[in-house]
Amino acid sequence: MSGIKKYVRALAGQAPIQTYLCKVVNVEDDRCECEPLQGGAKFLDVRLRSILDDNTDGLLLIPKKNSVVLIGIIENNDSAAFLLQCSEIEELKFKNAGGMTIDVLKDIVKLNGDQCKGLVKLDELKDNLDAIKDYLSALKTAVSSGLTAVGVAMAANGPAGATSFESAMASQVLNFKNMENKNVKHG
Repeated sequence: MSGIKKYVRALAGQAPIQTYLCKVVNVEDDRCECEPLQGGAKFLDVRLRSILDDNTDGLLLIPKKNSVVLIGIIENNDSAAFLLQCSEIEELKFKNAGGMTIDVLKDIVKLNGDQCKGLVKLDELKDNLDAIKDYLSALKTAVSSGLTAVGVAMAANGPAGATSFESAMASQVLNFKNMENKNVKHG
């Protein structure tokens, strides 16, 4: 290293550490407790939201306990630490200024809440609609056959009409598949 570089570094002093790699010890609400991987005192009140106010807009990452996180220090104050990144996410919550929300939980995604239940699976919906179409087509054919078998002069509830209708419809069953994707909820 040149003499000038050594002189400048000695004059400026060593810059304070601004980020730490830590292990998450505990998570509670919008804060977590972290233990530095290189040793030293725990960070007891790490913010999961960098700004402290009642506004819940923005992105909230909730780290998994025992995961590795990168935390930043605000204005060289070790008691003002906030989460920058995490290796494992327990939950993710997003809210924009317009009020739209996305919650990614362990086994489910909620888009603007979950009042409207799960999203429809398009392929299952198409299969169900095709089944209705096939059923109605068979019903039309069965009624037509039944009326033909009854004949013009006989009552519509005659034995030949009923037998013809029942035999044509016996193999037709209308079953709906479950169309709800329970892994994605929306409201």
